[in-house]
Amino acid sequence: MAAVGPLEVCDFAGLDIWHRVFGNLVEEIRSDEQIPSTIDGLVSEGNFGAKTGVGFYDYQGDTLDKKRDARDATLLGLARLMAERAAAEQT
Repeated sequence: MAAVGPLEVCDFAGLDIWHRVFGNLVEEIRSDEQIPSTIDGLVSEGNFGAKTGVGFYDYQGDTLDKKRDARDATLLGLARLMAERAAAEQT
């Protein structure tokens, strides 16, 4: 989540996966034991996120590639920053 927001994390992982996991864990993590209606609705409509082109966000056209490239660039930048900081602490 350091590179994208929580909804994009869900979209990239797959809302169908989140739906299944949530269904298995709902009794443990929520008192109302219901899958959030937004996720349930998206999955029912076949919108699983990045893999289908629509989820919380629209990934059609070149949008998915742009979002993936931006996410990857941010993650690489964070990894480099952490490596530089670790190296500096070693000296």
